Amino acid sequence: MTTDQVVKQISDIASLMGLLLALVTLFTSELQRRFQEESTHVGGSRRSVRVQIGATALVLAVTTIGAIVASSPLIRPAIERFGSPEWQPVFGVFVLVIGLLLGLVVWQLGIVIAALRPRATHR
Repeated sequence: MTTDQVVKQISDIASLMGLLLALVTLFTSELQRRFQEESTHVGGSRRSVRVQIGATALVLAVTTIGAIVASSPLIRPAIERFGSPEWQPVFGVFVLVIGLLLGLVVWQLGIVIAALRPRATHR
């Protein structure tokens, strides 16, 4: 794949990746807030709410992973041009966004695990 082809393809998906990153981060942040709120619920957290939060976080994680997989053919060509005369700033931003999406997946899966983990009952 030529550098011009890689630049064009990354440029074509850049606005969609940015929008996805912003929206999914916003939704994940709201889920985290809801989970924290539910964790401090008087009388203990409600299982049905935790399951809903965990399921939604799982859907967001799958969506985020799907975006990473869909853009994966461009990751290697972008990284391979690092430090070469063919390097373009768009490559660095693209790789940074992929890194942020990977971190977002970790956060989302953390919410899934925390929300679906069985709670100890006190007697």
